[in-house]
Amino acid sequence: MNTQTNINEQPRFECKILEHGSSLQQLSLELRYQILREPLGLTFTDQDLYGEDQQVHIAAVHENQVLAVLLLKPNNTTLKMRQVAVQNAFQGKGIGKALVSFSEQWAKA
Repeated sequence: MNTQTNINEQPRFECKILEHGSSLQQLSLELRYQILREPLGLTFTDQDLYGEDQQVHIAAVHENQVLAVLLLKPNNTTLKMRQVAVQNAFQGKGIGKALVSFSEQWAKA
């Protein structure tokens, strides 16, 4: 039986808060590197990652695979959305939109 996800179909996924330091959070860091840093020839420095343990890491997850991620950084009485990344193969399929919607609902709660 073939269990691969057809990239032409939207995979089933769950939006969830990731625990900082968890294996899924580490996968989300790798995704952020691949999508946001590597194309620009950049890496993550300790300074780049400083304070991320105080930020909310939200990801779209399918079968322990991080399809998309974003961070919410507290700023006094607001939250700043940053570091939004979606795997190339899943861009344009509504996953990022669902992740943003989930983060907005979480922030309102």
